[in-house]
Amino acid sequence: MSRSAVMAWNAIDAATTSNEILTSMSIVIEESTRQADLGDSLPSSGSWSGPGYQAAAEGFTARSRQNLQIADLLFDAGAALRRGLEEMHYAAVALLAQAEAAEDAGCIVEDGWTVRARNAADDDAQVKVATWQQVISRYLHQLEQADRTTSLDVQRVLLEAAPSLGPHLVSDGGGYTLQLKSKGEHGPDTSDIGPRDVAALLRECFNCYFPVEGAPKEFPDVGDELPLVIDIPDGMGPMQAPVRVTEVVETDDDFSFEFVGLENHFDGEGSTVRFHFWNDTEQLRLNVYANTTDAPVPDYFNARVAEIVWGRFLGNVVSASAY
Repeated sequence: MSRSAVMAWNAIDAATTSNEILTSMSIVIEESTRQADLGDSLPSSGSWSGPGYQAAAEGFTARSRQNLQIADLLFDAGAALRRGLEEMHYAAVALLAQAEAAEDAGCIVEDGWTVRARNAADDDAQVKVATWQQVISRYLHQLEQADRTTSLDVQRVLLEAAPSLGPHLVSDGGGYTLQLKSKGEHGPDTSDIGPRDVAALLRECFNCYFPVEGAPKEFPDVGDELPLVIDIPDGMGPMQAPVRVTEVVETDDDFSFEFVGLENHFDGEGSTVRFHFWNDTEQLRLNVYANTTDAPVPDYFNARVAEIVWGRFLGNVVSASAY
């Protein structure tokens, strides 16, 4: 944490921006969940009732409950991040002020926070250096402590929520992995849908099933550039996601394709995302592996939004293949 880095980074702006982004994501998930409320989409009387209705109702209720937990998680994490970044801001301001005071007193504070005398020949040069080095080190420690506390507070929020959110999402640090299943407890039988079936479907009409604006009708080839735009409502989108296709694999056991982010991609240029369709002999599955270089929010929250989008992708494929 160099002096130049501390001077260049405005933690108070980061606190405001991060909290606004996470709060907006929380609102998006909560409002969309409530709009798809069980009472509107699965009426308890009328044309549909019985065991099928009951099974679907239980599934919708469980998913709605989980989505609302995610919304609460985003809100709590945003608040924790805002508090932590504000503390870091004040610690950084205090540290920089002490560095200026040391230089006013005849010292030089280097980029790595080492203090040395401006004029080593002065009689009190060594005393000044020792005194101000102790002061600078103490204030630097306070900033580093604020940084660690922020990290621990956000991790605490995530860990407290983790048991209720399921094991299908793994944060890798600098990316995430989604492990999506097509069947579910009451879903259609997808045991006979293989990777080549998915490939044939997507080659017939890619943007019929890939739920992102800018996707072409024809399945893209390696080297093709796609001007993708992910539309997230309520102030979060549209988010630019231009990509280039870097790999396509099609075998009996694996249909996968990979994109790399181009300039202006919201996850950062050079970010990658890989889609891997496979069948575990019981059901069709989709794994999504993402590596981010400059995501605007932590990977865990980025993955939650991705889960909605890519879950829809898998759902589109299953709907076209299993019925």
